[in-house]
Amino acid sequence: SKLPYQPEVLAQASLTSDRQLVPTLGRTEKFVLEGVWDQQRINFSTSLAQSGTTNRADINGSLEFLPRAVQVVFRKSGLHLLDRDYVIAADNSVKISDYGRVLDIQNFSLTSGQERLSAQGIISPDAGQPPLKLDIANLDLASLNSVINQRLGGRLNMQATVSGVYNQLAINSTLAVDSLVYEGTPIGQVAGRGDWDNPSGQLRVNLDVARQQQRVLTVTGYLAPRSNTQQFNLVGELNDAPVVLAQPFLGSILQNLGGTGRGRLQLGGLFSAPTIAGAVDVKDGRFTFGYLGTTYRFNDRISFTTTSIAFSKIQLRDTQGNLGTVDGIIRHQGFQNMTLDISASFRKFQVLRTTRRDNDLYFGTAYATGTATVRGPADDLVVNVTANSEAGTRLALPLDNAAKAQQASYIRFVNRNLPDSVRRRQARQAALIAAQAKVDLSGIQLNMNLTVTPDAYLEILLDESTGDVIRGTATGQLRLNIDTRGDFNMYGQVEIVRGAYNFTLQGLVNKEFVVQPGGIITWNGDPLDGQMNVTATYTQRTSLAPILSNTGSGTSGAVVPVTAVMNLTGPLLLPVIKLALEFDDAPSSSQDALAAFIALLRNDEQELNRQVFSLLVFRTLSPQNSNSFSGISLTGQGNAVQNSLGQIISSQLGLLTSQIDQNLEIDFNINGLTADQLQALQVRLSYSFLNGRLRLTREGGISNSNSSAVNPNTGLPYSATQSSLIGDFSLEYFLRSDGKFRAKLRYETTPRDNIVTTVNQPRAGISLLHTKEFNNLNELFGRENQSRRERDTRRAREVLTVDEDRRTTL
Repeated sequence: SKLPYQPEVLAQASLTSDRQLVPTLGRTEKFVLEGVWDQQRINFSTSLAQSGTTNRADINGSLEFLPRAVQVVFRKSGLHLLDRDYVIAADNSVKISDYGRVLDIQNFSLTSGQERLSAQGIISPDAGQPPLKLDIANLDLASLNSVINQRLGGRLNMQATVSGVYNQLAINSTLAVDSLVYEGTPIGQVAGRGDWDNPSGQLRVNLDVARQQQRVLTVTGYLAPRSNTQQFNLVGELNDAPVVLAQPFLGSILQNLGGTGRGRLQLGGLFSAPTIAGAVDVKDGRFTFGYLGTTYRFNDRISFTTTSIAFSKIQLRDTQGNLGTVDGIIRHQGFQNMTLDISASFRKFQVLRTTRRDNDLYFGTAYATGTATVRGPADDLVVNVTANSEAGTRLALPLDNAAKAQQASYIRFVNRNLPDSVRRRQARQAALIAAQAKVDLSGIQLNMNLTVTPDAYLEILLDESTGDVIRGTATGQLRLNIDTRGDFNMYGQVEIVRGAYNFTLQGLVNKEFVVQPGGIITWNGDPLDGQMNVTATYTQRTSLAPILSNTGSGTSGAVVPVTAVMNLTGPLLLPVIKLALEFDDAPSSSQDALAAFIALLRNDEQELNRQVFSLLVFRTLSPQNSNSFSGISLTGQGNAVQNSLGQIISSQLGLLTSQIDQNLEIDFNINGLTADQLQALQVRLSYSFLNGRLRLTREGGISNSNSSAVNPNTGLPYSATQSSLIGDFSLEYFLRSDGKFRAKLRYETTPRDNIVTTVNQPRAGISLLHTKEFNNLNELFGRENQSRRERDTRRAREVLTVDEDRRTTL
């Protein structure tokens, strides 16, 4: 409003907007502007937020109309920018005059703790006016990480003067970064100078990087932002410069660059498509190939042209020092549209190192001998691998639901005392790290032809959450294919050489079966559609009394090994299971009665299943012609349920030790949890040396020989029927690597017969074993006329590493 016949003006206005699109700021929201016009001054208050971020501005001040000028003064204003609060200092002013051609800035600064961004001076057509001075002090470069998608560290200090904006532009600047860190690698102290040359339109650059009092990098040249062909021309002299400086150019293929380099490089081209020419001699170089998760080291020369990066017969070493040779070239167009043409040969080389979090198709650690090629553009790579597995390989094929593999990664502990902005920043960083850790197999075609040898340890995870796993060593041929859409297919067949099957059933059964050599698993496409033909056995020492009590056999109460045999055929995830029981070590006096019982089981599948279930769950056989398990004890030392719980614990402990060291095998036989039952604890330890050719085994009890505990099966003290602390020892050596000729030394203190005695009778012995498979007598006695390849293949498939004694488990 305006007072009548008076020059004064009094007005008030208010403007609000929910959403906006502001140039250079992108999408914004919650815009509020309020102003009061009182005579020669407008007092204003405004706020604005950037969508999807925590950035926000709250600006208060006044706009004063002066003769031929307008002056703006900010009061109680601030910005929340990049999770930091900046305050505009008091006693500031910005005066605009000469129709906007003159800008006089006085005492304008933004501060946040030790950080300060300030401007002081005049922009004017009058060259005699003081220049504009810009100052950045103690800026934490880490605050820029969320904007530039790079990990920086250090403190930036920069001063610049600007003059001649309307005629001869002059910019002079100095820059220093204290303790620059890039992608977690310390770079050093950075100091440089930049001066604008107006006639040529170039910014002259002179930059040094020092580390431990030594200059490691010098960059000289110019930037020409107005040029359409050569926006920069810089020469870099490297003197043990950190290789990680190349991470922005190679990050799409290689990660975790390390080492130092010496050489000379010339950088040119456009900002959007730079070029590099020259050569660098790398020392203690390191990189991680993201698709495989493997880290390699090298010392060699890398050559650069304006369109390629070349390396000739570079020798790489894996983390174990094994050697591989790489030869190839990476072509690019301004470090865009990268195309690879790389070939490699390797021997006992690490070619895979991933976890299920990285890749839920297959994961583990793999060592191999063979060749590989990587060809094609970075977003459509074709990787071909032909290799034989080597010692140290541990691979897992998860066939269960991949969602179950996220091992409690969804659990987060929240500190409620942290500000919301800090929690949001931490959430963004966690999401970024998780996305970077996951291996993205889209856009890559992987073809692997693998010869699986007994050196490799394989796990097929049918249900990892319950422990339903087939594991061990095998031999055969596999072809693995992953197309550019990430579809995974498997072809081929493996034959199990030595293995175990952890069988689980509805939480009632959790037993480790020994997989017999010769079992076959085949794939012809979808890994979930694999077919199996595997026989697995589980042996439990138990009394024959429940099934022979009515036969009058004098030794029916003897404790003997009883073996449950499980034959699995058909689909890998839903096989047909056929069961059987074997009594190979039963007393000779019970053979007739057992023959009748076995005949009964052969004709009565329901009775067979009931007996096997009883042996697996309650560790005892069930009385014949019983429709229930009423004969199974639930109290006292014969508590079968308690015994079954102890066996489940034993299986899990054994599985844990195998994960720690595949050469170490431990089997705990816990019959119960009472003091007397713990005296009867059975422990079997086995350790393999020389890649499995030499195996030392100790088995038996660890009870005190003076214990008065009584064996319920014999009525005699345990000291008479259990081994002492020494136990049974055996030392087995494969005279040939395929196991066809073996020698075994043994020292036994545990009674193996069924005669009741009161004194342990130690026994020692030596045995030689020769095994050979044949289909007819000609194959057994005839002379072999096979080619070397056929002979080696047959030899690999005949490897035997499981004891003939069925009482021996993994």
